[in-house]
Amino acid sequence: MNGKAERHGWGLVVGGGIAGPVVAMALQRAGIPSTIYEANPATSNGVGSFLTVASNGLDALQAIDAHRPVAAAGVRTHRMVISSGSGKVLGEVDAGIPLTDGSTTTTIERARLHRALHDEARGRGISIVHGKQLVGVEETEDGVVALFDDGTREEGGFLVGADGIWSSVRTLIDPQAPRPEYTGLIGVGAVARGVDLPPDPSSFQMTFGAPSSDSSPWKGAMRCGSPTSRCARSQSAPRSPRSRRRSGSAGCWSCSPRTPSPPAS
Repeated sequence: MNGKAERHGWGLVVGGGIAGPVVAMALQRAGIPSTIYEANPATSNGVGSFLTVASNGLDALQAIDAHRPVAAAGVRTHRMVISSGSGKVLGEVDAGIPLTDGSTTTTIERARLHRALHDEARGRGISIVHGKQLVGVEETEDGVVALFDDGTREEGGFLVGADGIWSSVRTLIDPQAPRPEYTGLIGVGAVARGVDLPPDPSSFQMTFGAPSSDSSPWKGAMRCGSPTSRCARSQSAPRSPRSRRRSGSAGCWSCSPRTPSPPAS
């Protein structure tokens, strides 16, 4: 064990989604070993819709040399184009400044991002243990002890909570910490194949649809994508029938390359 590891101890990273592998790789780069503990019994292949990793996000991943697999798993997105339902272009904006190696803003399925980061972390020798739901944390003179619902316990020099919006770590450390609140919006995603899209694979295209009837929660739609893509549609619903009549909530068509989903681990 090197000097930093002896000084800080072994890291316990709780949460193996997107942030956990990145935290563990960053610690490893600083000379501090760690293990990731994830509550789900297996990797979350196929879970989630899409997201866009902006160039500054890729820059953060570049700091630990983990941006290339992420960029390779998604679609380069050089610009965003906003159009009306009639096809009139309302505006265009660059999607970000490319990195020094040419990598730029990337639109990617969450499952592909998750798999790319997991594979990269495992390839660097970082252990990811599944089926570990954190139920308790104890501080000791030498560090911390993590208690899991299967009766096991793990000792480490420190613990990092990377377990998302419903963080067990946050609640255990500070039971009075603010909890997430429902804002009244629901996002729904799905995959649509055989969609005819304009031939511009490097642009994120958002097209606002016509408002629907007052009896429907959906007030419009957007799409984004390329001709060589499969699309996931997400929509948002206002919180009440009254707000549905007042305001328009838009949905989105999001896209990623038409390639097979990664195999289950």
